[in-house]
Amino acid sequence: AALSARFSRIKELLAPLVAAVKTVPVASFVVICLIWLSAENLSVFISFLIVLPVVYGNVLEGLKSEDKLMLEVGTVFTSPYPGDTSSYEIFSDAVSAKGLAMTVPELGESYTLGEAKLEFIGPLEEYDNLNDDSLVMRLEYGDTSFLFTGDMTSKAERDLLEDGANVKCDVLKVAHHGSKYSSSEDFLAKASPETAIISVSADDTALPDYYITALLNSVCKNVYRTDSDKTVMITVENGEICTKTHA
Repeated sequence: AALSARFSRIKELLAPLVAAVKTVPVASFVVICLIWLSAENLSVFISFLIVLPVVYGNVLEGLKSEDKLMLEVGTVFTSPYPGDTSSYEIFSDAVSAKGLAMTVPELGESYTLGEAKLEFIGPLEEYDNLNDDSLVMRLEYGDTSFLFTGDMTSKAERDLLEDGANVKCDVLKVAHHGSKYSSSEDFLAKASPETAIISVSADDTALPDYYITALLNSVCKNVYRTDSDKTVMITVENGEICTKTHA
């Protein structure tokens, strides 16, 4: 995906393969692959076929929509419970290649960014689900607040509410690409955002979940999606939230 984002020729070469994997029924591949693969390896191959289009599409979309003016990184924050996955290893290697160090913030720790204040309010503990181990951050700039929820599910949302965390926000980065396992009614009611942003690939046909999208539209004044709105940039000018999309 990284090479496809950088080199159009590679993207063109891979496009038929990715399209075939997305459109051809898995059962058809299974029948063909039984000729070469043993039964033990077949389940791994099927999982690869299911995951490949989603991961490829998400990474490619993210790299294509990056803002060149926002590539300078000063500090890299990571969860205290990152897990042992190949994705995290790739991320860690990329950080090291830039000569940067990982910073693991303490729960409740805050950083000042000019007139803005960034506070880490989660995760509260180590969970069985890596999604719930996502960093949860609340940013305040004057009277305007933002909440970044990572991929946490409704379980971590419930724990934050029970712990008394301040999740009230004007702008919400919707958890887990708008999946049905996050953004519970109780959490959205407590957060009460005016604007919500769903980060999701245009190639992902399963996300965001229809019910969650409807729920967000009933709670929020504005709902943006990166699959249709592309890059979403929000600024605060004289106390007013200004949104610009690059669709």
